[in-house]
Amino acid sequence: NTKPAPAFGGTYREGVVGQPRLLNPVLATSSTDNSLVRLIYSGLYTYDLEGKLVPDLAESMPTISEDQKEYLVKIKGNAKFHNDRVVTADDIIYTIQTIQNPAYKSPLRNEWQNTTVEKISDTEVKFKNSSVSAPFLNNLTIPILPEKIWGRIDPDTFQLSELNLKPIGSGPYQIREINKLPSGDVQKI
Repeated sequence: NTKPAPAFGGTYREGVVGQPRLLNPVLATSSTDNSLVRLIYSGLYTYDLEGKLVPDLAESMPTISEDQKEYLVKIKGNAKFHNDRVVTADDIIYTIQTIQNPAYKSPLRNEWQNTTVEKISDTEVKFKNSSVSAPFLNNLTIPILPEKIWGRIDPDTFQLSELNLKPIGSGPYQIREINKLPSGDVQKI
């Protein structure tokens, strides 16, 4: 018995309506940007084909405290960004704190206001919620930014950074090029 599985390599081409602007999980709001972000970046967890939450960058499902307010997550040892840098707890913390910081104007800010994130080690983070939150596990699907790259960008230039169109993620796909039609032209199908 065998099961089909994705192979490494190859090319994925997708036509989307609208021009990509913010291929950044902290800022993406359009369906075009969000679709591409989910291909380029990985979260701690993702959904499988049956809609079940499964580990992505995480090694396993989180350890949840008895009071259901704390979630301990261990990152896979082989998790890497497209530039071969290892995904660490610092990347997780940076992503969440950037979302929470009003200066960055993230549309996801409200989902994270009652959560703190703490580094336990380079491969472990602890999320603490101020109250029990049944849907909190879904928040852990947020794609993770590389702190070493984005941490140098201040809030004033964050939305204008060229990195928004030249993303370095940890997902299954990388952007090679974005083809833009000249204004007013219609692509023939």
